[in-house]
Amino acid sequence: MRIQNAIYQPHIQQDLKSATKFIDQSLQTQGNNLSASLNQHNQIQIRNEDGMVVKTFQGENVIRRMNRVDEYV
Repeated sequence: MRIQNAIYQPHIQQDLKSATKFIDQSLQTQGNNLSASLNQHNQIQIRNEDGMVVKTFQGENVIRRMNRVDEYV
């Protein structure tokens, strides 16, 4: 199954939410006034304290990388 076709499946959505939460907590721990959020297009957006988008990650790329983590262990 290709990840592009699976992006709307519930477990993929949960992976995206988990990744967004992890990134957001990591950014807040570092104290650099950035936050992460998931938008309606399954993209993780990094915003500065003024609410401006600094970086956008495609959800399908994040999930692809998350699913490969066990290959390196």
